[in-house]
Amino acid sequence: MKELFWGDLYAKGGTTLFCSQDFEKKSITIKEGYIYESSWIREKLDCGTSSKCRTNAPDYRRMISDMHNIFPSTMSFELARGSSRFAEIGADGLAGECETRKAYGVIEPQDTAKGIIARATLYMMEAYKLPAPSSIDTLIDWCKRFPPDDAEKARNNLIEKLQGNRNLFIDKPSRADQMR
Repeated sequence: MKELFWGDLYAKGGTTLFCSQDFEKKSITIKEGYIYESSWIREKLDCGTSSKCRTNAPDYRRMISDMHNIFPSTMSFELARGSSRFAEIGADGLAGECETRKAYGVIEPQDTAKGIIARATLYMMEAYKLPAPSSIDTLIDWCKRFPPDDAEKARNNLIEKLQGNRNLFIDKPSRADQMR
């Protein structure tokens, strides 16, 4: 997965999802960021640690390697996020890195990331029968309120070539209504 992700999908660099930071290649400060966290997947599969899940849960490797769920991120954002879930916080949260707000184990990303996060989460829920890690109403709202742009659509097309499937919530954001 990492070879395809960095070698093909982001071979010419790109922009990090959460901080909108341009980069030329993977580095010590740029890493893979998972929308639907691997710890949540392990919890659902009830398979223990990452290494136990790789051995004992046949679908685990495919789930954590799905490029529709992985985006370039800064190391500092990933450390600040931890395993926080995405939600609307508003003015009550503490202002954080990259125009985020954080409170009580949840994080509200900048608007430019909300639709992408929602579509990736909804995709993972549908593709792997995973539970909603956040309010389903918030995910549906973000999916429709922040529609995919040309870059997200082009990324979906490239992932289809590399991985063999599409995120249908990018193709048709109104599909989110079926997730209630």
